[in-house]
Amino acid sequence: MAKIGSALVLLFSFHMAFAEGPVVTATVDRNSMSVGDTFTYSVTIESGSSQQIETPDWPNLNGFDMVNNWSGSEIQSVFANGKFETKRKQSFNIQLQARQEGVFELGSSQVKVGDQVFRTRPITLKVSAGGSRAPSQPRAGQQRQQIPPGLDDVDDLFNQMLQNRLKRYGGIPD
Repeated sequence: MAKIGSALVLLFSFHMAFAEGPVVTATVDRNSMSVGDTFTYSVTIESGSSQQIETPDWPNLNGFDMVNNWSGSEIQSVFANGKFETKRKQSFNIQLQARQEGVFELGSSQVKVGDQVFRTRPITLKVSAGGSRAPSQPRAGQQRQQIPPGLDDVDDLFNQMLQNRLKRYGGIPD
């Protein structure tokens, strides 16, 4: 009888872990930026089940260019306090670049999890004029590299440095 009771508790624990509904959120890694800056917009789905998760329908991206996209997933199983829980986390990410200044609202993303459709909350972003950035200063102990006279650009400098290295360590005969 004790085995049946233990089996029922374990089965109930599985049911409780899977009974929680999915949680769908949208986030950005920053809300304020300049024209030309990039940021990441992520839609994350957390659930206790292995339901099919479709790629989100992205919001209107007016004012931004999509630079990159990727996704990732994580499954976590834990047995604690006599309960076995499985949590699944799926994230969909896009890297966007701001192309004009203003205040923008990234509307809701829509994502289908199993047979349910979820919508995220809108996110407000502020994009300021790019302006001129001060050139970066070298860190303490570093020197700024200058292009030597006679070389037209960075590509020429790179090619000369590569040839010098290959001559020094082998690969290009003198």
